[in-house]
Amino acid sequence: MSEIDGDGTVLSTFTDVKSPHHLCIDSDCRIFVADLGSDHILMLNSELQLIETYCEIQLAEATRVCYNELKSQLYVIHSSHEQSLMSGMTIFNLQQAVKKNNLTALAGH
Repeated sequence: MSEIDGDGTVLSTFTDVKSPHHLCIDSDCRIFVADLGSDHILMLNSELQLIETYCEIQLAEATRVCYNELKSQLYVIHSSHEQSLMSGMTIFNLQQAVKKNNLTALAGH
């Protein structure tokens, strides 16, 4: 993943991602990436530096991420072709993520 300016110059790069599938950006310029290759949700800052990595076995194949600014919640849509893993949506409360540097699952499946 790279940030490129209007002239095509690479400004910053984040290489510790296996298969980025979907991303969203909040008003604080945090970037949330659904990485299919690692089944992780990555939180990066605007300079593409890793803030937090979140992984949960039930989050296999996280395919979409959406940030609700008003509620400070990150919605993660995940699916799985394996019957032992859950498909659905997990909601993470990010209000405490800045203070605690982690994501707290509120509900999911």
